[in-house]
Amino acid sequence: MSDEPNNPADVAVPAPVVPPNHWRTRIRAISNWARKHLLAIIIAIAISATLAYFAYQSKSIGLKTPDTQSRNDRPAIAIINADVEGFGEEKINLSLQFKNLETKTAHSLAIDVVGFDPKTKKVRQLAHIAGTAPVRHDASYTQSAFIKRSEMLPVVVLCLLYAHEDKRGFSEHLYYDAPDASKISRRLELRELAPEAYKRVDDLNLCRI
Repeated sequence: MSDEPNNPADVAVPAPVVPPNHWRTRIRAISNWARKHLLAIIIAIAISATLAYFAYQSKSIGLKTPDTQSRNDRPAIAIINADVEGFGEEKINLSLQFKNLETKTAHSLAIDVVGFDPKTKKVRQLAHIAGTAPVRHDASYTQSAFIKRSEMLPVVVLCLLYAHEDKRGFSEHLYYDAPDASKISRRLELRELAPEAYKRVDDLNLCRI
């Protein structure tokens, strides 16, 4: 029998040898093209990077909540300290220290003081505080009002209403534990309600009653 393969397809065909000069020519051509267009390549990379950066920034800004974006464009009144002090047998003096945390001036500040009893659901207005002076940024202010001792309730709600210079209105609602009215003699600091109780009272919308 012959050792020669019967099928021509079984015959191995050697790969053509590419002369070394061919590769050197191609590499030289690519190198020359890159040198001629180097500036254009750098500009294209810079433009792509810039567009990617601005796309990322736009996405980040879009994810911000409206409150975060608009907070710096409005006043924001914060109660720094709230305390009560006995004033004779019939009255209690409520003293509030507050400041405007933002750079925009607050105008026409009004504070309704509302009492609330969680057990009986009784609600009554205890006092009203109105200020005519503008509340400027980072300055501390103090206002006070008398409350009838007989009308005091276990929870004191502060309903703050004020305006921006363009007449837009803003509100803040704060809730405090009040001590037993019969035991208020010396000055006592009011403490804010615990978070769970705070939310339960806030859901009642007492400042809208």
